[in-house]
Amino acid sequence: MKIEIRDYTSNDALQIKTIFAEFVEYHSKLDNCFCKIDTHCEKFIEFIEMNISKNNDHVAVAEFNSKIVGYCISKIEHKPPIYPTPTYGYIDNLGVLNECQRQGAGSLLLTDSIDWFKKNGIKRVECFAATSNIKSTNFWRKMGFNVYMEQMYLNL
Repeated sequence: MKIEIRDYTSNDALQIKTIFAEFVEYHSKLDNCFCKIDTHCEKFIEFIEMNISKNNDHVAVAEFNSKIVGYCISKIEHKPPIYPTPTYGYIDNLGVLNECQRQGAGSLLLTDSIDWFKKNGIKRVECFAATSNIKSTNFWRKMGFNVYMEQMYLNL
């Protein structure tokens, strides 16, 4: 499978919606805290379109045979200046079609993102991974990520 990584364009929106809808459906079955509003796909594309206009954001897609099979949204973020290195990279969202997982698209997207971070002088990259999604947490560990904090919630 020859997967190409390239920058997102607005022409990719329809295919990205399909991947994101699958992503949301999968996670919603794991935990209802991942349930989204009815217009989540449209809002997600608006979010992407807003982000690609910023210099501190990078959106890449994985393409195979003219079909988008994955995407990655990367951002340069800032912590309070109390940290020695407050600027860091953040993987906001990485999704790959279920039928195309474990074929290298996620790894290629992450490599592209890391290269973009390095080009921008970033020394640390963070992401959130759903602890209920074993495939996801295994992927991030395989890619060299370590858990340093656990995000918790309380429904009221």
